[in-house]
Amino acid sequence: MGLRSNAAAAAAFLFSLTPLVSAQAGYFATENPGNVEPPAAPWQSTVGGVTLPGEAGAKVWFGKRNWHIPTNEKSFSLVLRGAAAFQYGLSSVKGYTIGTPPKQTAAAATSIVDTAAPPSRRFSITYTPQPDWEVIELVRTAGFQGGGDVTVSVSSHCTRIVDDPTGSVTLEDAAIGIAGEDTHVVPTVAIFPRTATFDPGGAHELIAPPHTGNWAPMPVFVDPDGNPRPNGGMLWSSDGPGLAPQEDYRLTFSTIGQTDSVYDYYAFDQNAGQWMAFELINDGIYSLGQAYCDPAAMNSTGTAASIGAYGSGNAGEPMQLEAYDLPIHQFGYFLTSQVQGFVPNPAGSQGNLCLGGTIARFARPGEVQNSGASGSFQLAVDTLDMPTTPPTPIVPGDTWNFQAWYRDQNPTSTSNFTNARSVSFP
Repeated sequence: MGLRSNAAAAAAFLFSLTPLVSAQAGYFATENPGNVEPPAAPWQSTVGGVTLPGEAGAKVWFGKRNWHIPTNEKSFSLVLRGAAAFQYGLSSVKGYTIGTPPKQTAAAATSIVDTAAPPSRRFSITYTPQPDWEVIELVRTAGFQGGGDVTVSVSSHCTRIVDDPTGSVTLEDAAIGIAGEDTHVVPTVAIFPRTATFDPGGAHELIAPPHTGNWAPMPVFVDPDGNPRPNGGMLWSSDGPGLAPQEDYRLTFSTIGQTDSVYDYYAFDQNAGQWMAFELINDGIYSLGQAYCDPAAMNSTGTAASIGAYGSGNAGEPMQLEAYDLPIHQFGYFLTSQVQGFVPNPAGSQGNLCLGGTIARFARPGEVQNSGASGSFQLAVDTLDMPTTPPTPIVPGDTWNFQAWYRDQNPTSTSNFTNARSVSFP
């Protein structure tokens, strides 16, 4: 995203911008938006550019509405370049969740790092978890001084970081956000642990759509900023065009022993000819359980939908369910039972019910979901309040099975199921 000041006009700065693709949208405001959700006023679309005052103390608010698959972490990189780059400062960072009224997240930003390397200045901002929208406030600390443009590059990285206690960490549902006047692609990425040691014999894999090219891994010991990394890291390069903005990919990286708590992640913007840097915080979320009835019956998208479960794996602690590879804009909800089963095409469905015994539905108020534009939906599960009659908690030693049931048009109105997942709670 190019954020340019117009040096020809000392009192004003022209911010020439193009919003992200539909997965996420970018907005600016010249007056404090408070907790107003974009795109409602005073937010302005970045299409066509926005002219802002340039006197000392003037502020600009950058807003991002998240429509991508919800993730447990989102990282921003704001890089200011030019002679006047150090006349700007980061005033505040906030995140909000949808509600009435909207609620500011308890941890607006888990980490904010200000890196100064003249003539550039980089702000790295990490949200854990990803809010529904973010508000980043920049302030002009001095009036216009000297010539030359100031460019602010804005990029983001969304992911669910899934931990494996054996030493591998996986970035699931990952996507890089870049906006600007040109089409941006990322053909190279790199990851470095902060304190753990890279495991050359461990699992290292980047999975992306075939049209992005073949991704070749290479161990590296110097990061793109030129800093020595004696503990090592991994760089992946594509022999094709690379990742487009908001294109989903999956990356697995291994260290010796346990995983690290913080990773430095880099993505190379080929169009801008520059690296974007992000801080990834690993907060110990694990992929839970084993899939069965896998794969599920194919739906109207030409794929079989799947279910995932994420959390600490401990009874009584929160867990998240996710159904993905669904047809877009369709309703559905999750089912659960302590018994597995197999019922083909129940109630005329095109899929198979893989639960038996007493089946409980996550269909209480607020639990029925819509797949939206991403073709997925998620549910935060309170494991102390399972939707049985009466409600029951999950206790140590329990095994519960989960599946999602959803509507489809294939080609007429019907329903289908994801595969199923069995989760044991020690």
